[in-house]
Amino acid sequence: MKTSKHPKRSLGGLLRAGCLLATTTLMLSSTIAHAQLGEATSIARAMRPEYMTRDVQIFVEGLQLDASQALIVETLFDDYNDAFELGLEGMSSQIEGMRDQIMEMKDDQDRLLDLVLAPISQWLIERDALGEELLSNVQVILVPYQIELYPEFEQRLYREKHLHEGRFSGESTDLIRLYRDMQLDRQHQEEADLVVEQYGHKLHDALKQRTKALYGKPSDIKRLMNPTARDAEQNLIEIDEISRLRVQVRDINDEYAQLISQTLPPAEGEAFYESVMKSSYPRVYRPTAAQRIFEDAILREDLDTDLVMAIADLMEQYLVELEISNINLLDAIRSDEPKKPDC
Repeated sequence: MKTSKHPKRSLGGLLRAGCLLATTTLMLSSTIAHAQLGEATSIARAMRPEYMTRDVQIFVEGLQLDASQALIVETLFDDYNDAFELGLEGMSSQIEGMRDQIMEMKDDQDRLLDLVLAPISQWLIERDALGEELLSNVQVILVPYQIELYPEFEQRLYREKHLHEGRFSGESTDLIRLYRDMQLDRQHQEEADLVVEQYGHKLHDALKQRTKALYGKPSDIKRLMNPTARDAEQNLIEIDEISRLRVQVRDINDEYAQLISQTLPPAEGEAFYESVMKSSYPRVYRPTAAQRIFEDAILREDLDTDLVMAIADLMEQYLVELEISNINLLDAIRSDEPKKPDC
């Protein structure tokens, strides 16, 4: 893969933009402290491309690209990265040209927001357009069977970019990845594949709703970041909506963890569900110290058979009680997390 044509420009632009935005962020610290996670990180999004060079492999695998197509996609990524670096440098140059005004306005946060966020908002629009152009250019080189693969690929790409933005337990779990990691026999997959496909569609729609609520439109940055630009009631409404959409994603994962497991043979279904629960709720399903003690005792060779059987009976009773405790803890986590103010 070829390297960027403008490495010096890229580094300089990133450094200048980073230093200027860091200085301005300090001036706006009290405002940003009141912003939601997604709202505050809209500025961070401006500093990084939507698509990274490492994403080329997702395109190659997801669209089953041949060698010549892969080379074209690498070139498209190089062009995209160059365009991103040029746009970022343009934004940083605009802000750099405001240095004196920024210092003069340091005590007037509302005017400072207007000044600094204007070029950032415009750049975010251009940044999103660059990403859309990249995807459009990739679609041009696809043959018919690859075009049929594109909707599933698009969902996978969106999961890679946004699923990790969850805050609640179970919200960032990727059931499709866990399902594929099981490497099931083909005869056991047919019915489950249909449910996994339904899950992909439903999760994709929920993720898009969550992302839209988290980041809004580029033009919304000031309104979202400045608590004085919206009344307290509207602020609470937006926080509740974000929480609701987070719960929606989590609940889809929990629902389809059960639905997928039910389509698999008993042993595989149990293994899949256990894998999902451990990934989603590690505080609940991690091994306890008592479990490890019981397991170690049963494996000891210096104990007689009767004692080992007695320990096994105690362990069985303990696991029954642990399951009840885990269910109660799981219910508490699912109920309490959305009530926290930092959702």
